[in-house]
Amino acid sequence: MPEIARMEGLMDASIFVGMAWTDVERAGMSVQVVAQDAQYLQKAHEQAEELANAIWVQRNKLQFDVETATIDDAIEMALESQDSTVFITDSGDNITAGAAGDGTLVLERLLALHVSDAVLAGIVDPEAVQLCVKAGVGAEVELTVGGKIDYVFSKPLSISGTVLSLPMGEPDSEKPDAVLQVDDITLVLLSGHRAFTDPVHFQAVDIDPLAFKIVVVKEGYLFQGLRDIAPKAIMALTPGFANQILENLEYINVRRPIFPLDPDMQWTAGSQ
Repeated sequence: MPEIARMEGLMDASIFVGMAWTDVERAGMSVQVVAQDAQYLQKAHEQAEELANAIWVQRNKLQFDVETATIDDAIEMALESQDSTVFITDSGDNITAGAAGDGTLVLERLLALHVSDAVLAGIVDPEAVQLCVKAGVGAEVELTVGGKIDYVFSKPLSISGTVLSLPMGEPDSEKPDAVLQVDDITLVLLSGHRAFTDPVHFQAVDIDPLAFKIVVVKEGYLFQGLRDIAPKAIMALTPGFANQILENLEYINVRRPIFPLDPDMQWTAGSQ
């Protein structure tokens, strides 16, 4: 906050958004204003309270900067879109936020809705990859994928498909990934815990994402590399350890009341 930091006697002002998915007592947003020395401590304190109160007043205006929807609605919106390719992010199973990356909900819904021309990159399941390696390229396989790491929000899904390729998708890795055709869905199974955040990650598994109508990746907001190429993006508000709907998570240790878990709470900086 440079406008505060430039004030006489102050050195810096910062906003710490916090990690909302960490169930600890100190979780939450905070602000910090640094004084040059003791004579400006009161000024720093006043500016910190003013900044905190300004954020609190705006709390209901904090919104996503992309379209959001349930997974079924996101799929429908993508299919109806005039854009050639639509990226859907599986935000609840966002690998880059620490989620397991082996959630199967989106795959299950794509199959249930008989979606064609879609790629899901990918589901972390080294055991399933090894079964594909054993079967070989071109083989028909029956697998139970996902739900091995996250068994709280996800469940294993039984699928059958054709092994299209076994690319070495991760640099310097000795373990391949597996690309399958499952009905009309191209599915990437991953040996390691990683996300597709850039076009080079698709290139590494010999997939052109823009050749598909729907591209599903396990992140929240698209990383810049994918934003640069995505004609359209929708964030699917899916369940998982990175669930964007915080009210749907079972918190035990956070201080209460706390927003947005307690939406009607009253708060003023310095009151707690």
